[in-house]
Amino acid sequence: MHIHLSAHRIKNYKQLFVLCAFLVFSAAAQASSVKAKNGNLYFINDAGKSSQITKQMSDTQPVLSPDKTKIAFVRALPKREIQEADNEPWMQATADVEIWTIDTTGADAQRVVATHIDNDNNEKNLAQFNTLVFSLDGKQLYFLSKAWVASYGLHVVNLANHQVHYLTDANGVRVINRGRYAGNLIVEKRTYSTGAEGGAYATFSLFTSQGAYVKRLGKRQK
Repeated sequence: MHIHLSAHRIKNYKQLFVLCAFLVFSAAAQASSVKAKNGNLYFINDAGKSSQITKQMSDTQPVLSPDKTKIAFVRALPKREIQEADNEPWMQATADVEIWTIDTTGADAQRVVATHIDNDNNEKNLAQFNTLVFSLDGKQLYFLSKAWVASYGLHVVNLANHQVHYLTDANGVRVINRGRYAGNLIVEKRTYSTGAEGGAYATFSLFTSQGAYVKRLGKRQK
């Protein structure tokens, strides 16, 4: 079956395509977002209006909750350093940082995680925070904390009571937002080869939202 279109119709279809593309792009461009600039946080609403949320000049790594009402971020305390990590030289003089949350209105700012160095158990180290990710329901926050020379520890904090739990070693984490495994985690790990050549490589595994291992998904391609 062949479809023949007149030049006039082709022109109209082209215009429709351009309009649809513009609308899709505009919708994506106007979706709510958050950014850090010069150590301050800004919330951009669906209409594209930007509002300054913090003025500390020490806030970075902001992430927006799934319902677009709360921001999690890392706040640095530049005048303080942690000197307690005598078990790991690379952890000495770690900058003191904290994880905070704040409403997108600028209200209800709360510190939810503070730096803590444990000389006896690296799994309990809380330092050099990065890769903040909200759970799908927005009630928990996953984050990485420096723990070993080549790996971080993956932790989760309950945003209602600020209780922190270690889940596993990791160098990356993503929350699956749809499908059969929605709410579960894809965790990147540093895996060491048992072969004659030795070495290490990155692997990806599926974990439940509570940190239970499900299965290995694959490894990073070179």
